[in-house]
Amino acid sequence: MDSAARVLVIDQPGRPSITLVVSTSVHIIEQDGSRGDFADFLPGHKVAITGNLNTRLNSMFDVTTIKIKYATVG
Repeated sequence: MDSAARVLVIDQPGRPSITLVVSTSVHIIEQDGSRGDFADFLPGHKVAITGNLNTRLNSMFDVTTIKIKYATVG
C-alpha cells in the first residue's frame, strides 16, 4: 500500500498479486455502508472490488467501487 500514490497491492492466495491505483472517482464504502477514505485501508484485510481485471498485467482498471470488508476504527 502506498498512500501517497493511492496504490493498493491486492494479494490472493495461490495467485499473482494485483496492482490497483485508486483514483479519487472510486467510491470507497465502509462495512456499515457509509462512505470511506483511502486512509481506512489496513494491510492484510479483505476488500471487494468492482472493476475490470487485466490478468496479463495483473492490474485492475475501470474500478468504480471498493467495499471494505472489516470494521474500521473511526
